[in-house]
Amino acid sequence: QAACIAIHRDKELWNKSSSGGAFSAICQLFGDDKTIIFGALFDADSKRIRHDCVEGVNNIGIFRGSKYVQSDLGDCLFKLKKHLDCGRKVIFSGTPCQVSAVRKFLAGKCYKNLLCIDLICHGVGSPAIFQSYIDYLEKRSQSKVINYNFRHKIIKYGIQRLYNSQVTYANGLVTIMPDDAYLNLFMQKIICRRSCDCCDYTCTQRMGDLTIGDAKQMYTIIPAATGSRNGSVVICNTSTGKVIFDCLSEMMITYPCEVKDIIKTNPPFSKCVHSSPVRKSVFKHYTKGCDMALFMSRWTRKLTLMQKIKACVPEKFKGIIKKLLMGG
Repeated sequence: QAACIAIHRDKELWNKSSSGGAFSAICQLFGDDKTIIFGALFDADSKRIRHDCVEGVNNIGIFRGSKYVQSDLGDCLFKLKKHLDCGRKVIFSGTPCQVSAVRKFLAGKCYKNLLCIDLICHGVGSPAIFQSYIDYLEKRSQSKVINYNFRHKIIKYGIQRLYNSQVTYANGLVTIMPDDAYLNLFMQKIICRRSCDCCDYTCTQRMGDLTIGDAKQMYTIIPAATGSRNGSVVICNTSTGKVIFDCLSEMMITYPCEVKDIIKTNPPFSKCVHSSPVRKSVFKHYTKGCDMALFMSRWTRKLTLMQKIKACVPEKFKGIIKKLLMGG
């Protein structure tokens, strides 16, 4: 397996991405205006995250960005196979278990016109709790939520704030929440599916042709990396993926790294992230039909002073400090 940390050269496109823009770059390199691309999007009508497809790499904007909720595949597997059998180029992006579902649905048949991208997954959040949260936001604002961005990038004084949600309402209101309650619950690992505790796909033998995810501790792994933009890790798993991986530098600034660095800095790549011991109590409370405001107040966790201070330190400076402490 070859691996690298990469940052999209197009700063505007990078800014629309949760990490370094690897998903967009891969689609640009493999696809064209006729390629069918499958990904996860926020559906305002059903208030859920679901998979769908678009035609053409210029239409993938709705799929950009992390979504911390289990997505509904619907009839995407049937659509995907139909397009493949018609000779269309197809890209499928999803969690490792979803990519596994694609492989199994195709019954092991190898399609040269298919590229699969799996994600370094931290587990998937509860669709029911997410829907209840959107209901709560709509009730509070007296307007329908038409878009929910889990990770809206904010750069201030050279410091990136990567975990702010951005909510857009039908009445034109746009709110940015640096302490979003749903994201808070997800990051605590108290609202994920129980099956994520024993995931068969958190291993180095990946289901996708390429694996992408956050470049955690980027400046510790690559001290020579320039600028202050966060990056993606890209891991090449197959010969199909290698064709794209070898061309990444056309779209992205790339820094070669070792898979062992990713294992060390981004644990969900190779092992399960277990739920909090309070998960059972959280769902017991939720299923009682409690008021959502009270539910969030009970289970969200306030940042400590040290966490607030750490959030204000630029990532590159953190890397320098860590290297000094390790005697590097």
